Amino acid sequence: CGRARMLRRRGGDSGGAAASGSASSGRRGKMASEEKDDGTPGANPLLSDDAGYGTAADRKVVVYAIESSQFVMKVMTALEARGVDYQLRIVEITKLRRVLPPPHTVPQMEWTEGGETTLVTDSTDILKLIDEKCKGDGKQELFPGGDDGEAARLEELADTRVDILSRYFNWCDRAGFNNSIAHKVRPRLPCCVRCCIDPYTVGPVKKNRARILQRTIDCVGEAAVADREAALA
Repeated sequence: CGRARMLRRRGGDSGGAAASGSASSGRRGKMASEEKDDGTPGANPLLSDDAGYGTAADRKVVVYAIESSQFVMKVMTALEARGVDYQLRIVEITKLRRVLPPPHTVPQMEWTEGGETTLVTDSTDILKLIDEKCKGDGKQELFPGGDDGEAARLEELADTRVDILSRYFNWCDRAGFNNSIAHKVRPRLPCCVRCCIDPYTVGPVKKNRARILQRTIDCVGEAAVADREAALA
């Protein structure tokens, strides 16, 4: 069965510290025990009633995530900026198709309020829903009116250029790879070869790196990538 970890977070908590066991005080998050999904492919597992955590008494907001996703961080930042309490449920990247409904990507957000649940599966749409649900709270809107679309343009820049550059430095840059992706690849190697095989040279890693490198070239230009590669040589 797919498994997920659940982290409860308070809107506006810049630290986001987590603690296991009993409920934590103040504005600290809480790490709950692991829960299995219901075993049905494509089903979105529901959290138990006592796991509800919301700004309002009848509100429950759940964000489904994988580790190290900038799109998840965008949603978390937006929720905390608007002061919305939420649960962060970490899904194993290999279990996305089993645990989450189509398009089987993260972030996904369930917003339950007044007995009705809305599921949103795109980070931009999630931000727009947050604006809609939090209208009139006196806080800065994520997409303020009268900005001539500047917020939307900045978000598009982050979703494209910043996204591919973050992937480049996680997968193609050797130091970045060793500090991030390598720690996830190495435990998946057979025990007998972990000490003698460089995760950077593993076939699937090389294939993904080539794909990301091409996307980076398409985004910033071949000359910029060549200069970077030359500097690392």
